[in-house]
Amino acid sequence: MTSASYQKKQISFPQFFSRMISLLMDLVILSIIVTPIMKYITVFVFNFNFNDFLIENNLRFDSYLDFPVILSNESFGQYMTYSKFCVFYTEILLIQFVISAPYFIFFWTKFGTTPSKLFFKIKIVDYETHKNPTLRQSCIRYIAYILIPISIFYILFSKNSRALHDNIAGTIAIKT
Repeated sequence: MTSASYQKKQISFPQFFSRMISLLMDLVILSIIVTPIMKYITVFVFNFNFNDFLIENNLRFDSYLDFPVILSNESFGQYMTYSKFCVFYTEILLIQFVISAPYFIFFWTKFGTTPSKLFFKIKIVDYETHKNPTLRQSCIRYIAYILIPISIFYILFSKNSRALHDNIAGTIAIKT
């Protein structure tokens, strides 16, 4: 559908501020859900990455509560390198990204919106048909969220306030 068609149908587009606040609200909702899960996963990822240090220093890391003991160990500061830290942190971020995917993909595909976007009356639709995005579109849109810093500027300067991740997925955010 062309932008002229959008104007003929009197479709309005959400304001930049509404989109950003709704994204932040979704992230707060997700943090409530994901944080307890990530506490357990972090223990496993930490043990996997730093098992040699734990064995060498006769330390156990069985719970998230063991972090202060590990971090206060003087030899941990010498052991931890920038590259080891980056690998560990990247693994944690990727796991969080994967764990968060069902939230967005489910809500976009099933309802065309997330709970916070519903509050702001924002709906994600297929650019051509105005129907809820397909599962494929929702997956592509979520993966393209990696480009969110670029998307923020893209929303500000593109026609119809269309984000880069919307362009990639063939979707658009509209005001309902």
